[in-house]
Amino acid sequence: MKFMESTLKRTWAVIDLDALKENYEKLRRHIGRGVKFLGVVKADAYGHGAIQVSRVLQENGADYLAVSSIDEAMELRLGGITMPILILGHTPKEQVENLIKNRITQAVTCKAKALEYSREAQRCGGTLKVHIKVDTGMSRLGYLVSGDHFKSGVEGICEACCLPGLEAEGIFTHFAVSDEPENEESRAYTKQQFDLFTSVIEKAEEKLGRKFALRHCANTGAVAYWPEMMLDMVRPGLLLYGYGDDTGRFGLRPCMRLVTTISTIKTYEADTCVSYGRRFRTQRRILAAGADVCLTLCDILNAPVNGSGYNEKYGLLGSNKATEGVVKLFPNNAQEVAEAISARLCAATGKRIEAMVYGDGAFKDPVGKIWELADPVVSPGFTDGLNGLPNELKLKYLADNDFAALKGEELRSAIENAIRKKDADLKGSMATQGTTPRRLTDLLGSLCDLTSGSGDKGTPIVLVQGYFENYAD
Repeated sequence: MKFMESTLKRTWAVIDLDALKENYEKLRRHIGRGVKFLGVVKADAYGHGAIQVSRVLQENGADYLAVSSIDEAMELRLGGITMPILILGHTPKEQVENLIKNRITQAVTCKAKALEYSREAQRCGGTLKVHIKVDTGMSRLGYLVSGDHFKSGVEGICEACCLPGLEAEGIFTHFAVSDEPENEESRAYTKQQFDLFTSVIEKAEEKLGRKFALRHCANTGAVAYWPEMMLDMVRPGLLLYGYGDDTGRFGLRPCMRLVTTISTIKTYEADTCVSYGRRFRTQRRILAAGADVCLTLCDILNAPVNGSGYNEKYGLLGSNKATEGVVKLFPNNAQEVAEAISARLCAATGKRIEAMVYGDGAFKDPVGKIWELADPVVSPGFTDGLNGLPNELKLKYLADNDFAALKGEELRSAIENAIRKKDADLKGSMATQGTTPRRLTDLLGSLCDLTSGSGDKGTPIVLVQGYFENYAD
């Protein structure tokens, strides 16, 4: 059997528990004293082995674990894990007795669940520890509290906290876009979620006359970018395992690597069709040409090689050919350059002037004769004032649709009136999108490129004025 086990493996994962321990300790130091640590170990600890990961967290002082189901919770208990466990998802009422016997905490997500759990807890003569889930904008599980639902949501939460057989230890919510700090809209949405969550807590605690022992909302994104939202406990998921864009900030290491067995290496002539549909053709015999390593576009030029230029965020995205053997890349310090230019202009003029570094913003299709954005990333660096989407009405759309029956001065007046009365937020409206919704930097980059011509002739500085003026004025 040992021979079979060793020879039948084709691809497997190697888990580094030392890296996990190191990641946990670094995140512990980051969150500081007084904040509890909940390790998310749902879905077999994201494939890392729930029991093994939980043992490391338990041995090193973590305060709580989170799973998605009672099956996952019971696996940990049977595996010798004794620390508190929170089930984030649904548990059938028939399993309440098992929850109580095994000291497992259950999320309560609505009135119906609270009542079911209360009745079952009373029936078996025990007390079920629960955490109240609040839906602040994730729009999955949790008490509705947004807008007109605020009062009824708070009342429902307070009712659940007072039901016999339930001990409401904690209250929590889940962020939707806390891991997008560079997106102005996402930052605003996260702040909105947090403000709503704290308002619910404040109102509920006022009505109950007591405090929740554990208030928690900080997932991976919030742990990385929103320290003020850590409250009593944090819930890092993939960050704990060393994955995501933010691992470098904390010096975290991936806990998993995939290993495979190479069964066969074949060398084909150029222009050989491969697999179903014949959609891929070999370009050249890379290994035969002497290559030691073969990389994809995702791997190329995202780190310096022999002192070469590079851009760790975009790699080859937005690059341009200089010669047969040389490509031009986005500058690595584009964000710093944009901010420095804006600061110098402000110092010289006393006015806030936004700045951006732009690439090849557009090209003219030789067949269709229309201008299209050429680069997937038009601007690799820009000041904060250029974040977001335009909140403007598309004149052509209005003329072709809303005011299709009008002409001349009558049409002009109708469009001007529509602009003056437009909503403060037009997001999602076809009248603003038309057929080409773009970020402000995409539109400005395209305008600058069309104005300046080829950057090969030099490095132009384009002054854009009046771009945000209102047509109706």
